[in-house]
Amino acid sequence: MSNTLTTPEPPHALRSLLGDLVVNTEELSRLEEATSKLLRDYATLIEILKHAGLQSLLGVYDKIKNCSEHYSWVLNKAGKKYYYYYLKCKGQKPATIYIGKSPEGYNAIKRAARAAIELKQVLDKLRGDLRELEFATRTFKESVEVLGLTRKL
Repeated sequence: MSNTLTTPEPPHALRSLLGDLVVNTEELSRLEEATSKLLRDYATLIEILKHAGLQSLLGVYDKIKNCSEHYSWVLNKAGKKYYYYYLKCKGQKPATIYIGKSPEGYNAIKRAARAAIELKQVLDKLRGDLRELEFATRTFKESVEVLGLTRKL
């Protein structure tokens, strides 16, 4: 038994809605190929991002997402106050991470990690959209074929 759609010829009144509509089989093939290319390009993009360190930055984000930034002081050996930034991280070791005199390095890491998270979210949405596109393309092709609207032009 075939998995293709089969329907009886539509009544003349409904058929007249379609008019002289003809779908070029070559264009249908181009549509399928373009959809397939998008799926292949997506797979290539994922592979590139793996090598570009996306997963590593996602791991960094996981390590710092539950940390809070603090500014404090300690007395150095000469008895003078020394100010520094550090992270307090709940439930992980080490519980504190020294940042330094300025939080700029940490802020750059935090921005990169957030960008990695946003990129992952966009890629996840794109993957879903590409699956929908693949299904819609296949459904469109099968539907116009069942209606007998395809011709090689």
